[in-house]
Amino acid sequence: MTERIQKNERIEGKIIKHNPSKQYKYSTTEYTINIQSKTPYVSALKRASKMLKLLPKKQPKKDYIIINGMGKAISKTLSIALHFQYVEGNKVEILTKTVEVLDEFDDGNEDNDTVLRKRKISAVEIHIFKSAYD
Repeated sequence: MTERIQKNERIEGKIIKHNPSKQYKYSTTEYTINIQSKTPYVSALKRASKMLKLLPKKQPKKDYIIINGMGKAISKTLSIALHFQYVEGNKVEILTKTVEVLDEFDDGNEDNDTVLRKRKISAVEIHIFKSAYD
């Protein structure tokens, strides 16, 4: 049974984090990278560089790739953007947003009572353009 609790009430038990709900299109997966806190920095740089090189072949209408990062991964996402801006010379746009996520708390008893709590976290969306500054 799911029950609602007050916003500032402390909850005991195991936390189960859920990702925000997203609607994916296959065409967006060809030019979008989602960065997590456990994503290796160099691997993300190589993946983004490879996507930028293949961009006109796979997506002729797009001239940029998108890199998303939420919560703890914002600093890693921004450092990737700065690498492409200053080292590679690409144009970079940074968009900030707030995303709602759902946390599930399980108290560990046999009656399977779970408590759901919505919270908002910060997120960043980076657009890295194919062409360098003109």
